[in-house]
Amino acid sequence: MTPFLDQDNVLCALFYPRREERALSFDPRRISVRVAQDILVHGYLYLAVETAPVVLLFHGNGELAAEHGLMAKILTELGLSLLVMDYRGYGLSGGSPSTSHLLNDAITIFDALPELLLQHGISPKQVFIMGRSLGSAAACEIASSRADKIAGLIIDSGFASTQPLLIRVGLDLGSYDENRDGHGNGRKIAHFAGRTLIMHGEQDTLIPPTEAEALFKLSGAQNKRLVIIPDANHNNLLSVGFLHYQKALEEFVGRRGKLDRAG
Repeated sequence: MTPFLDQDNVLCALFYPRREERALSFDPRRISVRVAQDILVHGYLYLAVETAPVVLLFHGNGELAAEHGLMAKILTELGLSLLVMDYRGYGLSGGSPSTSHLLNDAITIFDALPELLLQHGISPKQVFIMGRSLGSAAACEIASSRADKIAGLIIDSGFASTQPLLIRVGLDLGSYDENRDGHGNGRKIAHFAGRTLIMHGEQDTLIPPTEAEALFKLSGAQNKRLVIIPDANHNNLLSVGFLHYQKALEEFVGRRGKLDRAG
């Protein structure tokens, strides 16, 4: 039986794959990972320096890896390299997206990272995992199953429970059961004890800030911080809240003290 989140009507509501059609106006390194025998997914590496920590980012459902120049600017100025990967069917990647592929491919990409970066002459001492919106499911999957190998978890506009999101995109849930059928972000983040930063827009109506608050409460981290950015919604969090966003990231990667606070 097809899992609920892999059913055709659900996939049409959760994924909005687009092809990469325009040449990039910058020159990051193109990265490819084989996720199945005949399928490669692609992304871009924005390098700070060869030994810089790497942030592995999984983007939102309507975004592309090629559209993260501003995020790359923030992170590289903080001394971090950014690797942002597309999903199947997005950008230059092969195949078609599904929830199962999103979760399984996230692990495949993470496990391939050491050899992949070595091929590019890169040897980071730390790897941070970041997920935005739907990408929070990929990030929580890695945090739950590879917790001892990552330096920290960053969630941007993520969700704890899948059901409210499905309702907001207009799906008939029928016999849906959150524990059986959902992404399990809340359960997975509870198993991660590493440093955690959760950021969310105060005016987000697609995934309301109560979801960020739930993730923060469920998080198993002692070192954790919740940042609610004023006046920002789901799609303009970075642009509207640029200074808040930049400061939160800077404190997250640079501070040694506890971050267990909200605001």
